[in-house]
Amino acid sequence: MGVSSPPTIIPLLTHPSETPVRFSSALVDTLTSTSETDSTREKQLELHIQSRVSEELARLEARECEVLASVDQRLDSAGAEDKGLGRARVQAEIEALRKRLEDVPKVMKLEEGVGKAREGVVSCLRKK
Repeated sequence: MGVSSPPTIIPLLTHPSETPVRFSSALVDTLTSTSETDSTREKQLELHIQSRVSEELARLEARECEVLASVDQRLDSAGAEDKGLGRARVQAEIEALRKRLEDVPKVMKLEEGVGKAREGVVSCLRKK
């Protein structure tokens, strides 16, 4: 169960070409003098992609804020025009409702015995 075979090593195969390949000395110098590796290129690419994504998100958020502000403004102006709701109108409606409440008959005080009986019934119902 715990026995494992050693990993198989695949030999590197090279095929000799019929024509020799020659590189310019400038290309060879550039390749040998650069300290850039695949991992550094990958990191740089990832950072570049992240910065582009964050820029795009910032642009979209700014656009969304502008759209929301314009929609809110249009709704406020349309709502105020259509319904005629303004601060003064709301205050007047509140005052009218207060006057109507004052006209409603008030509950008379109960006799002492009736009040105690009522409290007893309420406490009994709450316990059950």
